[in-house]
Amino acid sequence: MLFDLEDTPFENLTSFRSMCVDSDCAVFEYVYQQAMGQNMKKLPFVLSSIALAFLLTTAVADAQTKELNTGLVRLSSPSVFPTLTGENLNDKEFTLPQDLPAERTLVMFAFEHAQQPTLNSWSKGLDLANSHIPWVEVPVISTPYVIGSFMIESGMRKGITDPKVRERVITLYTDTEDFSESMGFEFDEHGAYVAVVDRTGQNLGTVKGPYDQSKAKILLRLLGLR
Repeated sequence: MLFDLEDTPFENLTSFRSMCVDSDCAVFEYVYQQAMGQNMKKLPFVLSSIALAFLLTTAVADAQTKELNTGLVRLSSPSVFPTLTGENLNDKEFTLPQDLPAERTLVMFAFEHAQQPTLNSWSKGLDLANSHIPWVEVPVISTPYVIGSFMIESGMRKGITDPKVRERVITLYTDTEDFSESMGFEFDEHGAYVAVVDRTGQNLGTVKGPYDQSKAKILLRLLGLR
């Protein structure tokens, strides 16, 4: 039996309320009020119904928590943005992560030019050009391509004409697999990512793929903006 009837008489609604918390009370009170209109011989059935209601509300809360975290990439520990030096499209040198624009920054990055439309979906979805969200876009390019960096970055400048946006695009030449490993996830050269990183390099959370509102809410919460 789930409850000892002698120890749990539920003499009135006040004593019943002591058994529930927060949003569960609305469900439980309904069950209780229905029970008061029934023969008390049915109390064991009523108590079982209350237990079932509790389990259902708990399951809903767990499902909501899992849904909130669905968009996050599973990270190994530690997960750290490696210390690297690069230049933005205005030819200014940065050492990341310490030169990030805020204590917590939205960092968009990919390993191939083909993923640019995915990163653009985040810029548009969050309206980064007109928002107060601290952000940078970081093309992470395999080290051997540094020999062609002038041509690569000239091509980027042709596609990005706004000096304010160019200021936020910082190109890094490094071992892309090592970069992924340091960030805490498996390397995918076709992946596009958005992470929240602090100035110590701590990767506080990463999502993969195009913009959507559920993933955006996770990142904004990590930034302390929601």
